[in-house]
Amino acid sequence: MSRTIQCICIMIFSLFLPSLAFSGNNNTRTDVSVSLVRTERDREAIALQIQQEVIDGLYFEDKINLNKLTPTIDILSGGDDAFQSVIVKFNGHKVFMSQIYDTDIAGKRSCSECWFHVIPFSLGFETDRNIENLNAIAEAGYFPVGEAWKGKSRFGLSGTRIGLFLQGGYKIDVDETSPEKGGAVDESKEAADDEIFRIKAEANTILGDNDDLVNFIPALQGWYDISNSETYYRIEAVVRFNVINRHFDVRFEKGSGAPNFNEGRQISAGMTMSF
Repeated sequence: MSRTIQCICIMIFSLFLPSLAFSGNNNTRTDVSVSLVRTERDREAIALQIQQEVIDGLYFEDKINLNKLTPTIDILSGGDDAFQSVIVKFNGHKVFMSQIYDTDIAGKRSCSECWFHVIPFSLGFETDRNIENLNAIAEAGYFPVGEAWKGKSRFGLSGTRIGLFLQGGYKIDVDETSPEKGGAVDESKEAADDEIFRIKAEANTILGDNDDLVNFIPALQGWYDISNSETYYRIEAVVRFNVINRHFDVRFEKGSGAPNFNEGRQISAGMTMSF
């Protein structure tokens, strides 16, 4: 087994082992996605994504402590020129609501009709599939959640979301003798053994209801590297076909993303299963 596969397996196991105690928790959903990718150089790749997150609507203002942490792992890997990244982190959030609540049980308050404010935060690592570039990253941000409108998904949850985040961390110098090529090339201006300081903005929406046969999901992400005065972006456009507990996605991606910020474009098609 290669060093890359060993590292990824260890990261997956160490991340999800603590969450097994919450396997019966209905407040989270796990999505597993596998896609076939065609890159701009007409090369093939395979993308794998595993993500665990809070279900739409289950945001509480907890007067006792912060809301429960959930693990997230995103693995994107493929041919030499394909987008590639491994992002492993723990996510949490703090919610601030008005004094109008639907429920107030054991200090956990919820509001289905009012606007409220969410402060998400995370701590983890960004790297590529060969662990040649490794960033330790902490993130904190803000996004508002609005009212539901005519049965649509609430603004800020599974519907339209606009968020702003501050990222800080450290780029670890990994001793790697093999030459980088294609999607493994680090095109960011962030230097090894140096601090990372970024502003990230993201916006996405969904056109159509979640129970429609077909949805269109556009998304935009942007990063500003404060230390090096560099900007990066990523555009996604997804046509989603919905089946019970499954989604079939046709996805177009252009731009770049952490940690390498290696610019390119690709088209993929794949299935997502939700648990």
